[in-house]
Amino acid sequence: MTTTEKHVCPPDHRHAETGNCHSKHGCRCAACLARHSTYQRELRKRKAYGRYTPPARVPAEPVREHLAALKAFGIAPDRAARIAGVGVITVRRLVFGRTGRGADRALPERLDADRARRLLAVRADISLVADAALVSSRGTQRRIQALAVQGWSQLEVSRRLGMDRSNANKILAADHVTALTHRRVADLFDVLWDKTPPQHTAEQSASVQRIRERAKRHGWQPALAWDDIDLDVAPARVERANDDVDDSAIELAIAGEGVDLTPAERRIAIRRLHADGLTDPEIASRLHCSDRTVLRIRLHEFGLPHNDTLHNPTTANQAA
Repeated sequence: MTTTEKHVCPPDHRHAETGNCHSKHGCRCAACLARHSTYQRELRKRKAYGRYTPPARVPAEPVREHLAALKAFGIAPDRAARIAGVGVITVRRLVFGRTGRGADRALPERLDADRARRLLAVRADISLVADAALVSSRGTQRRIQALAVQGWSQLEVSRRLGMDRSNANKILAADHVTALTHRRVADLFDVLWDKTPPQHTAEQSASVQRIRERAKRHGWQPALAWDDIDLDVAPARVERANDDVDDSAIELAIAGEGVDLTPAERRIAIRRLHADGLTDPEIASRLHCSDRTVLRIRLHEFGLPHNDTLHNPTTANQAA
């Protein structure tokens, strides 16, 4: 490679649109030099007038956990980066650390807040996955199992999907399914999850009861047991009606007691603990659920910002 070639922006980078070409790739073409000079001049000016605010940075671990969940679902980190409009190299460093001879492989502890927000906004949306791609069967299995809790047999599920009668049973034994199968089961589930099969005859009633008893023996969960049926590690053990809010249960859970909360109660508890300044891991520890569940509810349902520092009750009380 000649000296001239060394100072040309790589073809896969936006020429002079960001500082990467100059700072990371050593490009010294006229456009990159002009951009770099302008940036440095404006930076010095902002600092001189006291108007410079360093870019906000947030803990990187919640983003890594989210990317791991997306990968398990079938959306690889590179794909998530492109969807979010974040550099692939940035995401690879976030997940794997720096690569190359002599590079520090330690995972970054913090990440630019805007990039974190965009990556966390990427959802486990099956529409983003190609029909033939293999995805985790977890969500598909849970949907078939939840339908069994309602009394829908695997035979009837297969029939409504237009599949061989044994397909639903095969899905329950598989580690992965195609994205197309996942979508078809999800669509059927959206129609049937809150409906009971016909019980006009004694035979139909007996069949529904038999299927429900089988689901109970296997410990299968109903649809409302999940906050996110595709990503939750474990179900929320719901023993009361979904819309029945028990204030005393919420108070006990906030205090760290191992109380089973309904989805509605969990959301109230998360709102209150977040308002008290607790981080996602601290809230998860109090409520005995996963950090990812707290992250999803806090950010994607309520749009609440991440609490960046560990909660200190003494400091909080003094501030109050």
